[in-house]
Amino acid sequence: MHQKLVRKAGLLGFVCALAGFILVGCIDEPDPPIVEKIPCTVRFIHAVKDVPAVDIWIDEQKVFSGLAYKANTPYIADIKAGTRFIRVLPAGNGDTTQAIFRQLVSLRSFMKMTAVFYGPDAMTIGLLITQERFTYADELKPLGDTLSSVKLINVNVSEERLTLNEGSPSGPRLIGPVAAYSLSPYTMLPVGQRTFYLMTEGGNEMKSLVDFNLQPKTRYSFIAVGDLANPDLLTLIDDQG
Repeated sequence: MHQKLVRKAGLLGFVCALAGFILVGCIDEPDPPIVEKIPCTVRFIHAVKDVPAVDIWIDEQKVFSGLAYKANTPYIADIKAGTRFIRVLPAGNGDTTQAIFRQLVSLRSFMKMTAVFYGPDAMTIGLLITQERFTYADELKPLGDTLSSVKLINVNVSEERLTLNEGSPSGPRLIGPVAAYSLSPYTMLPVGQRTFYLMTEGGNEMKSLVDFNLQPKTRYSFIAVGDLANPDLLTLIDDQG
């Protein structure tokens, strides 16, 4: 009886050791699962101050080359959904061990997304990913011929809370305040020529958009980048119709 117990204990120890060995092997290198044949669509924006052009890699594949500061890629279709390993490398450097940014991210299937790399320099890069609809319930509402929709993404490294005003710096507040490294929901606005002002919550003007023409049935992302001394406001179309 004693010998049987010893043999059972030994077998249990072997199984536990083998399981531990397998788990340790899985932790060493990222091996993200791919949801086969279920795609998503992603565009990337370079908003990292003082960093030259970069290449974007997903897992072991380079998906875009030479993305400059304040530029964006087109929407890249048919990226596999699931947990992806994203790397950012200096443009032209094919050695992925030299990445200045690397992170496992979860990409939802059948979604259209914007991924913004932000930060003051190559040592402190962050990533903000947002999907273009379905984040908030009111985004399901159709836009008529007289309406457009705008959201504000704040990746300005000043870390100020920002607002979007209309008409003048002291004009009505349309969006915000939006905290640093976050975004607002979409706000429906009438179409046509508009004048927008990007402001700090304290009332300091950062950037103006004069005679910006909002198109019908169009969703926009206004993306605050730069810093207090050199702010900018990128305007991208998310989708139409």
